Amino acid sequence: MELTPVLQEEIKKIKPVDLVVGICAKDVETTIVHTMNVVGMGLQQYFSQVESLVVISDGFSKDRTKEMAQMFTLPSTINKIVTEDIGEAGKGSAIRTILEIARAADARCVVFVDGDLLSVSPRWVANLAEPVLFGADLVVPQYIRDKYDGVITNNIAYPLIRSVFKADIRQPIGGEYGISRKLMEKLLDEAIIPHHFGVDIAITVTAATDSMDIRNTQLGLKIHSSSIKYAEPSEHLVPMFRQVVGTLFDLIERHEEYWRNIKHAVTIRSRENGQYYGQKPLPVKVRTAKLMEHFQEGFENHKELLKSSLPKDIFERMNAIRAQNHQTVSFDMETWAKVVYHMAAAHKRVKTAEDKNRVLDAFCGLWMGRFNSFVVETKDMDNGEGEKVIIRQAETFEALRPYLEKIY
Repeated sequence: MELTPVLQEEIKKIKPVDLVVGICAKDVETTIVHTMNVVGMGLQQYFSQVESLVVISDGFSKDRTKEMAQMFTLPSTINKIVTEDIGEAGKGSAIRTILEIARAADARCVVFVDGDLLSVSPRWVANLAEPVLFGADLVVPQYIRDKYDGVITNNIAYPLIRSVFKADIRQPIGGEYGISRKLMEKLLDEAIIPHHFGVDIAITVTAATDSMDIRNTQLGLKIHSSSIKYAEPSEHLVPMFRQVVGTLFDLIERHEEYWRNIKHAVTIRSRENGQYYGQKPLPVKVRTAKLMEHFQEGFENHKELLKSSLPKDIFERMNAIRAQNHQTVSFDMETWAKVVYHMAAAHKRVKTAEDKNRVLDAFCGLWMGRFNSFVVETKDMDNGEGEKVIIRQAETFEALRPYLEKIY
């Protein structure tokens, strides 16, 4: 990716900078000014002696996002660049655009925040940037979220990262990060960044498999405007599912030698200790009847693929679950872990992009069945109790890691 001449000229006027805050923005005209304002406050409050730059990379918005970003004035000590994503549309293109600008500006640290955040605070900037400026390579967030928020993370990304790569990173696709110059260079030079939503998991796995210094930081409550869309996963989460899970499966295959031979867990140092005493997250409503409908349809549409991808006993278990009621469905953790491992192996066996997408689409329906079961299991639990179930599920994946090693 090459920066445009216009961007190169803008960067020449302001380089060098120490800290870049990148905001990925698409159709967020109602929140972009708020996010920029809070980022500006964070830079003023915590990094007044540091040369800083805010980059807004717009994903070809159909609303006034880019115009609003251009109009908003940051404090005079903070530089600003507003540009469109370079390359194919997608979050990964926004990340790569921001990283290329940061590298050209000689930045030592890049912080990323999403443009649709409602709960972002000035302290977020400090929590994500300070560890990097003092030597860390990747800072990942710890959020307080509703038990039904982050459903791809909870049921697939987190348990797989923890079990396969032995990295206990609770939010491996969180959206907010702090990245060092070292990690930036690796991501750009080795063309690791996909153009879509798989970018977050690619960043996390790259740092983990390269023995980089990873830190965890508490950001507290996370509210973003997309949370309310989770009640209908087929419209809003299924496209993201294929990109995130497909990238994760690709990374498991690419780094197979690494994870088969890794002896010790990756050390993840935490910035804060103790309990969280802030606000409670807004509840996320889930339509379980819709989840079960998608599970049943997905199973029927991909029955032959699933039959060839899963052992007989697990396939028959899926068929039995399909007949259950959405209000009482039971899809246990151990079976789910084995399903995930078998689908990762099936994804590895096929070679064409079309066949890999078929595997992902078949897997997506099963994931909705597990999500439905998780909702049933935790319906009377508070978020803390629900979190314990999520942790226990990840521990089940860990215990079954030898099963993956055997079938993969």
